[in-house]
Amino acid sequence: MPKTKKQAARTRGTEAMTLRFSRELADDEGRVFVAYAPPRTLMVMGRRDPRNGDLCVSRYTWKPPEMPWEHVENPDAPFERITGPEAERLLDAVEHWIAEGGFLSGERRH
Repeated sequence: MPKTKKQAARTRGTEAMTLRFSRELADDEGRVFVAYAPPRTLMVMGRRDPRNGDLCVSRYTWKPPEMPWEHVENPDAPFERITGPEAERLLDAVEHWIAEGGFLSGERRH
């Protein structure tokens, strides 16, 4: 078990991600994030669990082709941007969950 946040972040970088949802957190708990990994167009939004750093999904969308990545990457945006291997693992987990027929509360299937 990692003893520091830095060790926990390194551990998260090497293991498969277990999908968690923001409904597991209290309404005022966690920092908002957007995870993305260009050129993939899937983007996942949610909140990071402050107790252990887990990414808890609240919704997902696909980036419209007309929206530039710079819009998401704006450093003044009021959310944490998750990129790189951590984002790739989360996107993989969400894509697998979608393929298995999962959907979020309030989401409409097309």
